[in-house]
Amino acid sequence: MLTGFIDADWVSDPNEWKATTGYAFTLGSGVISWASQQQPSVALSETEAEYKAVVGATYEAVWLRQILSDLSFLEYNLQFYIVTIKVLSR
Repeated sequence: MLTGFIDADWVSDPNEWKATTGYAFTLGSGVISWASQQQPSVALSETEAEYKAVVGATYEAVWLRQILSDLSFLEYNLQFYIVTIKVLSR
């Protein structure tokens, strides 16, 4: 099964006000694709940052499914896990 894990950290860099996006895709027990990068534009909310992360990871997922199909792998189901753990500080 092709599994994707996605997360975004809104305003991770207070100097530039851009979110950091990360994702990893596994096939079986091994990671086959991953990325961590700063989003190119400023997100106005945590929700927008997460949405942009999901959109970017979806492009990667579609590409991976096509590559797996071209390499004659069996059709794999796709699962996404979106990390939305929030840490509250006082």
